[in-house]
Amino acid sequence: MTTEAIQLEAGYHDSQTGKGGHLASICGVASDASIRCAIKAGRESGIRIVVDLYAAPNMVERACEVEAMGADVVYIHFGSDARAEDPSQDTVGLVPTIRAAVRVPVGASTFDVDGGAAAVRAGADILVIGHPLIIGPDSNVMTHWRSMFIGHEKLSDCASRVRAAMIGHNPSGAKN
Repeated sequence: MTTEAIQLEAGYHDSQTGKGGHLASICGVASDASIRCAIKAGRESGIRIVVDLYAAPNMVERACEVEAMGADVVYIHFGSDARAEDPSQDTVGLVPTIRAAVRVPVGASTFDVDGGAAAVRAGADILVIGHPLIIGPDSNVMTHWRSMFIGHEKLSDCASRVRAAMIGHNPSGAKN
């Protein structure tokens, strides 16, 4: 379970302790001090910290910086507003570059099932398809898409890879 609130300050991470959360995110454009504070809170509370690279001017550089700070996961993310303005913005193309630059698990947000499959093929450890499932024109097909992912061999394997990646990378001592 994850909390994804795209926070810019770390104080909220303590509020996740004891509520069943395993992951909490902080925005990669937050100050280094806030990211270090989030990582510290994560280590103290057993919650893994995901740094969401949303709006980072150089996602590869920022991924390396936050990994050095101790982030448990980096997450490649273009928001739906940015995507609507420039449809060429796509996480899939960045997955191999960021995957090669860091040792921590890499997450990717995509806008449809095809993009999700492409992100997994490109090396994403964690996959999020949010916008079309929540507010998109076909949001009523969420259950169908979930069934497709569970039944899709490559994407089902992704769940195993995520678990293995999270078990294998556990600097914070967080619970699996």
